Amino acid sequence: MSERKNLTQRRKAATELEIAKAAAALFARQGIESTTVENIADQAGISLRTFYRYFPTKEESLAPLLQVGAEQWQKTLRNEASGSLRERIDTALATTLDASAFEAGDSGTAMHELLALRQANQGIEDVWQRVNTRSEHVLAQLLQEVEPDLSQRTAKLWAAAATCSIRLALEDWAEEEHPGTLDVAALARENFAWLGAGIN
Repeated sequence: MSERKNLTQRRKAATELEIAKAAAALFARQGIESTTVENIADQAGISLRTFYRYFPTKEESLAPLLQVGAEQWQKTLRNEASGSLRERIDTALATTLDASAFEAGDSGTAMHELLALRQANQGIEDVWQRVNTRSEHVLAQLLQEVEPDLSQRTAKLWAAAATCSIRLALEDWAEEEHPGTLDVAALARENFAWLGAGIN
């Protein structure tokens, strides 16, 4: 891939993330129904035409923000070199889902509010489910890269167990009244221990 194409993709990803942050801030402040695409475009400092170049709906604009965590955890897993695959996944869960990311504060509160919104809006719930499905597929491919002898079926099972463990932990966390009251990493690891128990 050329350096120019890499730069273009990085700029595209950065723009998408800025739009997602603008949308999340507006949704949290004034509600989903009261927020228009025009509001999001103004907040992000882009034209309406540019918004629609990236996203078909206001709900879809949240996807890049929801994907950030998945990308971070996959990167951590790729760099985790010691132990069995089960142990490496568990370590990556503990490292990525560090408690500081889920405490009250700008980033923790924003993500808490964003995930809480999905309970009242089917559009955001659909985006959340698609992000998790995509993350699961990417993770299965990653696992086969780091473990070349792993069968496709086993890689998919590990990916499903890990992704579901994180999703359920985050959804439980979002139902708490305040960020910081639930140990997300511990819950995700407990989920993974149960869901991955039968995978060899």
